[in-house]
Amino acid sequence: MPADGYGEDASRYALRSADGTDGLAFAAVERRVRESRLTGRALDAGCGAGRSTRFLQSLGFDVTGLDVDEAMLDLARRASPELTFRHVGHEDRFPFRESTFDVVLSTWVVLELKTDDALRRYLAEVARVLRTDGTAFVVADTPEFYAGRWRSCEVDFPENEPPLVSGQPVRVRLVPENVVVEDVFRSDEAYREAFRVAGLDVVAAHRPVASEAEPGWFDEATTAPYVVYELARP
Repeated sequence: MPADGYGEDASRYALRSADGTDGLAFAAVERRVRESRLTGRALDAGCGAGRSTRFLQSLGFDVTGLDVDEAMLDLARRASPELTFRHVGHEDRFPFRESTFDVVLSTWVVLELKTDDALRRYLAEVARVLRTDGTAFVVADTPEFYAGRWRSCEVDFPENEPPLVSGQPVRVRLVPENVVVEDVFRSDEAYREAFRVAGLDVVAAHRPVASEAEPGWFDEATTAPYVVYELARP
């Protein structure tokens, strides 16, 4: 799960909307949910301030949010008191039985996991609580993201100079919130190996782009900033 440490940025981060550049990933998940007619119980595994939890609620799921950051969970509960949010320790198992959820959503959480061991533990828990016929969605950045111009993110930092090496630190400024996030870049191959070790099969890897007919986009219209891995238990 992501590390604590948003501090005074937590409130600003909590205001971040589910549109703009980020909206491409949410739209891709929504499309697959509707195409596959997914229903039932959903887990937002790394919910932060509840943005993605409310997104799952809007799709009709019986949703629970889970996170390690108490400050973010407090903001989530204040914003959505009707929803259920649970806390989990950094190295603890998720507080749910095996095969509990029909859908598990992970939005950019994997970027915040600094070590491969932490990534494997997290994904193993995603696999454990996912039903045998369930679907997991894991959202990550593409390599192209760190060299692009985006509506909702700025990536012009020395840490992001190519060539990117899997496991290296990267930085992103979220706009207009002006919150700088320190993440870890991993290659597609590294993610796929981590999924395999965790017991998750890659059903598809969606790389959404914006419609060129819609105004206001920058590189989103031609280049996918994010990859949405659609996963299932074998």
